[in-house]
Amino acid sequence: MIRVTDHAVLRYLERVHNVDVAAFRDALRAEVSDAAIAAGATIGGRYAVKSGRHTYICQGETVITVVPRCAATTTIGGER
Repeated sequence: MIRVTDHAVLRYLERVHNVDVAAFRDALRAEVSDAAIAAGATIGGRYAVKSGRHTYICQGETVITVVPRCAATTTIGGER
């Protein structure tokens, strides 16, 4: 069976279905940035930003994943 990477899925959504990925990136940045700064984004470690029904896991000034709020109870620095 052929594998499909996340990168391929992203480009498929963007180029075949005309999904504006940049708009989603901007929306995510807007939702997280103020809280990330308040949480100490400049220290370089991992931390969680809770917003609504989701938790954004960040490292430094980068959002690295988004999980449902209930799933974020595991250790942030560990593997899931």
